[in-house]
Amino acid sequence: MYDGSLYGQWEALVTFQQMIVLADKEGFIDITPPALSARTGIPIEIIKKGIKVLESDDPYSRTDGEDGKRIVLLNPTRPWGWKIVNYEKYRDMASLEDRREYMRDYMKEYRKQEKFTDKHAVTEGKQALAVLAHTDVDVDTDVNIKYIYRLIFA
Repeated sequence: MYDGSLYGQWEALVTFQQMIVLADKEGFIDITPPALSARTGIPIEIIKKGIKVLESDDPYSRTDGEDGKRIVLLNPTRPWGWKIVNYEKYRDMASLEDRREYMRDYMKEYRKQEKFTDKHAVTEGKQALAVLAHTDVDVDTDVNIKYIYRLIFA
């Protein structure tokens, strides 16, 4: 979206982003420009400029259909309410990003837990060796220390 033909047309970008967020699961946004402005906090002048660009043909569009328009009116007899032309593409991109974010967070927690477990095992092992090192050493104990060391760190 940022590197495509909307580049430099920030009014269209912000309007389109808000429409994607507010659309239903099929990509319909049955709302008037003033209501869209009120819901998003974006001034009505910016919304109107954005809609004008989004409804226009785009010869540089990467997607076939609707002559490159990003939104089309639901009803040609009224000047509001639209279908986002490639809504599924944008919805799927968001779903993919949600999955990626989930996996990033999951792996971060997993690694954190793994580091804690590894450090905990090493700390316990060092403490066990320290206790054994303070005992009276004879031939049998020396063998036991080596055995215990292998059990802990092997």
